[in-house]
Amino acid sequence: MKYDYDSIFKLPFTERIYNKEPYLKELKATVLFVENNVAVFDKTIFYAESGGQVSDTGKIITSDDKIANVTDVQHKFGSKLSIKRTDVDVPYIDVETRVVHFFSSEIDFSIGDVVTMNIEWNRRYSIMKHHTLAHFLFYAFNRFFDEENESVSVKGCFIDENKASFSLNKKISIEGWETIKGYALEKINSDKEVIIEPEEKTDTIFYWRYDDIIIPCGGTHIEKLNELDGNSIFFHKKNSGKDRSRIYISSNNIFMLNGL
Repeated sequence: MKYDYDSIFKLPFTERIYNKEPYLKELKATVLFVENNVAVFDKTIFYAESGGQVSDTGKIITSDDKIANVTDVQHKFGSKLSIKRTDVDVPYIDVETRVVHFFSSEIDFSIGDVVTMNIEWNRRYSIMKHHTLAHFLFYAFNRFFDEENESVSVKGCFIDENKASFSLNKKISIEGWETIKGYALEKINSDKEVIIEPEEKTDTIFYWRYDDIIIPCGGTHIEKLNELDGNSIFFHKKNSGKDRSRIYISSNNIFMLNGL
């Protein structure tokens, strides 16, 4: 869907409430731009697709109870920021973006309207679990290849309500995969505190800490690991091609098998 790029570019950047309050399910926001099935607001609780994590879906309700269904959310028109730290490498990130919301059909908003945002909470909560699990799987395969004195590159990452997955430029043996799973579960079961450390220069990224793990991130996560059912964590691996593998982790093996 085409829309007026110049008008959106001139808007103030969107305040991302989901980074500050990931458990917030409802929010009042003001319409700043609307055209066809596209809208931008002054703030949002809808996560915009980035870092491999899919966007939120949900609905927006007007003051006269009209409902519009959000099907996709994207970052647009930000600027690049480089952050240097000695304890972790931080990738270039897009900051001060306009968060563009896409709807299932043409919408009947007016600029200045105050609307109510409702995210599809069960879906978001499952995504939060899988993003948290992704950090443990990331830690585990990096630890494994470090101990093997091998380098590994992530060729892709995808996180949704069904699973978290990574594409790697390495094949993994059956024995190696069992070791990686063991590292992940050992860390998950170590009963440490999850710490979210803000980045002073922007609210787009923060630092997810658990024990000796630190990961720069802009996604949504659960606050406490007891929100996971440790008995339901499911792993899967596929080797593909000469030097490639895809590895998965899920909070529920039923979702996992359906999602493959």
